[in-house]
Amino acid sequence: MKGAVSMDFRKLISDFFTVTCTSFTVIILLYCVLWGDDGISPRRVFELFAVCAVIGAVVVVTSLMPVQSDILRMGIYFAEVFVTVFLFGGGILRLFPFNGKMLLTVLGMTVAAYFVVMAAVMANEKMCSNEINQKIAEMKKKADK
Repeated sequence: MKGAVSMDFRKLISDFFTVTCTSFTVIILLYCVLWGDDGISPRRVFELFAVCAVIGAVVVVTSLMPVQSDILRMGIYFAEVFVTVFLFGGGILRLFPFNGKMLLTVLGMTVAAYFVVMAAVMANEKMCSNEINQKIAEMKKKADK
């Protein structure tokens, strides 16, 4: 049981960092493309990282909920990302004004980041499952000897 808890905790930490770092990278790249002429201050970089870290934490907590449908789970993730960006990023940190043009821009950035993050999470899970399958095959090979 202790090994299972340890493995679950490592997966949560891995998922948190995958979501946070991947989304941060995508958002910084998009921010630089869209507003690169204005430059980006260290404070803005920190604020964007804070938004991505909060999203990472929210997604990890939500991943603990028993949701059977992958489509429903994806919808929940997207909704919580969108709400977090607007409430925390727009509301608390005041990273952007609430006007139509900016809302569409932020929505586009959120969609782009969401799909890149989902691809990174799926790639990470595939890598982990391959490692587990390899270890099982090695153990089975040793048991057959």
